[in-house]
Amino acid sequence: MRGEMEKVKVYESDVKAYQAKVEGLRTKASVNSINIKNQTEEAKLKLDAYGAQLNGYKATMQKAESLIKNSLDKYRADVGAYGQEASAMTKTYDMFIQTGRLNSQSNIESTNQSIKKAEFQLKRLAEQAKLRIEASKAAADVYKNLASGALSSVNALASVTKTITSKS
Repeated sequence: MRGEMEKVKVYESDVKAYQAKVEGLRTKASVNSINIKNQTEEAKLKLDAYGAQLNGYKATMQKAESLIKNSLDKYRADVGAYGQEASAMTKTYDMFIQTGRLNSQSNIESTNQSIKKAEFQLKRLAEQAKLRIEASKAAADVYKNLASGALSSVNALASVTKTITSKS
């Protein structure tokens, strides 16, 4: 029975240890809950401060937008004036460009005529060169025939001389 009593005491001490552990976890959960509430309240305060900052930025942006709009209107008026001035300058430059085009066309036509003349002269020179080449070929053929005839004569003379010297 004593053994049973000892077992009961061991179980009682286990139960007390478990109760202490549960109580510790309960306390820890309570502390965590309080921390979360504090963090939530801090986040709400930061959010409210951020909202106030954001409203301040919106007011600043609206003021800047108004200033930009006024400046833009002024720039539009300036651009309109510059546009008219640029249009007048464009017309003046267009006249200069047209004059330049006419001069360029005249120069191009003159250049084209010079090119055609040069091409004609090149063709004429090429024709003359062909004729001279053909004449040179013909002369070479004549010289070849003369040399061949001379060589034949030399051979014939050598043959006659050999025949004459062999009979003597």
